[in-house]
Amino acid sequence: MNTMQALINAGINAFGAQLLAESYLKSPLAEQALQRGEPMKFFLPINRSDCPGWSGVEILISAVPVPDKIDCT
Repeated sequence: MNTMQALINAGINAFGAQLLAESYLKSPLAEQALQRGEPMKFFLPINRSDCPGWSGVEILISAVPVPDKIDCT
């Protein structure tokens, strides 16, 4: 099963998650965090009646660079 299908099956908006990831990679924050050597971490407060007992979500996000190509010659 691929990641998008797993998110959908879990009831998570997979397309929203993908938009968050793409937006992060397009921002200067991705490169800045990579240079610091630590992921970006933030708290997103949520105040909804259908999420009782929760105050929000802590999100840890980190860009993953393309690995160097391996020369197999």
